[in-house]
Amino acid sequence: MVGVALVFTGCGAARPGADVVAADVWQTLPAQWSAAPSDQPGGPLTAHFLTLIEDTRLEALIAEAFEANHDLLASARRLDAAVRGLIETKASSWPELVAELRRTRTNLTFDGTIATEERLVLASSWEIDLWGRLAKLDRANVAEVERLALDFAAARDALGARVIQSWLELVSIRSALQVEETRVVILERLQATIQRRYRTGIGTLDDLAVARAATDVAMANVVALHAEREAARRALEVYLGRPPRASLSGTATWPEIGSVQVGYPLSALLARNDVAAAVRRLEAADAAAAAAVRARLPSLRLSAEGGRGRGTTVSDAISVGSAWTLLTGVTQPIFQRGLLRARSDARRLEFEAASEELVAVVWRAAAEVEDALAREQALLRQRSLLTSAAAKTARAIRIQEERYRLGLSSVVELLSTRSNELDLRRQVIAMEAELLGNRIALALAVGASFAEVES
Repeated sequence: MVGVALVFTGCGAARPGADVVAADVWQTLPAQWSAAPSDQPGGPLTAHFLTLIEDTRLEALIAEAFEANHDLLASARRLDAAVRGLIETKASSWPELVAELRRTRTNLTFDGTIATEERLVLASSWEIDLWGRLAKLDRANVAEVERLALDFAAARDALGARVIQSWLELVSIRSALQVEETRVVILERLQATIQRRYRTGIGTLDDLAVARAATDVAMANVVALHAEREAARRALEVYLGRPPRASLSGTATWPEIGSVQVGYPLSALLARNDVAAAVRRLEAADAAAAAAVRARLPSLRLSAEGGRGRGTTVSDAISVGSAWTLLTGVTQPIFQRGLLRARSDARRLEFEAASEELVAVVWRAAAEVEDALAREQALLRQRSLLTSAAAKTARAIRIQEERYRLGLSSVVELLSTRSNELDLRRQVIAMEAELLGNRIALALAVGASFAEVES
């Protein structure tokens, strides 16, 4: 037995544990985010989305999604089922007690006389966890349930982020629709002006044809945006757990979404549910691998069986005297055609796979944060430039309208200037949506949660 224990100890030291692997991964992280602005070297981390959002209706929609989204509800049921399953796995480490009513029929003589005996038996069996195998299996199961809980939390937070981004898309479409409707109004007014000028002998019918063609294009854009708005409404309604009827009313007002505090890389990534889930997956694989190694060692089992006497009826079996037997057995697997070794090797390979997955998840998470930080700076700069360009174009329109009124420029030049101004307004709208959406993505990347919405 001592020799076997020494062999087991040597096997257990052959690979690093989950804590060692995780510590090695944390050491690969930088001390600071390379894409973070110089005025945010670290500091407190944005832990909750509600600290970023100041929009009561949007908060209500997020809470509704958490209550009614069918995919999330299905995940919650599966998580509950997994928690119930822990009771089943924990039962293996407790003694098993079974009651059995045994009936025996015996041929006593050659003339065919049959004797029937009834006996009420209680049997108990208990494997003593000599090497901690059952404890390791229990830890693996607990870690797996914890992983499922973290996956559920990640799914919930992702759903909340999708609700916000869908709302931003609706705001963007409504704002763009206002621009295109304004374009149509301007072009229709321009057509009326061209007709008046033509009647007075100024301008040509070619100018009117150009204006009408531009109007048709603008109206086609309005039709396309209406269809996009209906599709965006239906997508948001599905997130909310509603039937997709495109009946959700929207708004053209942008919600207030503040800047995200990204903290330090280690604290930010440890706050992410997917990273924590990858750690739990590694811990579960580590415990399962250790249990597989211990399964090759001798096991000690206590068993007891007792019953009340023998009789010809059930009442006799209960009333007659009892007898008990206590057995102790040590078993050692000898020949199973490599089953236990193959199982142990498989669990070790699963642990190694979980180690690689942890590295992949952490690095992918770090890349998401760096990308979102870099995108934030680029979008802020782009928005500033586009806003400035839109203001300059507005001044150019006033000049061009005056030149056209005086006959110093053509309708094509006026339409081009008008179109540029409206196109810039559309770009500013798209930039605002992308900037706010990126802030939501950044908050999600640093592990911000919606936990407070549930209350």
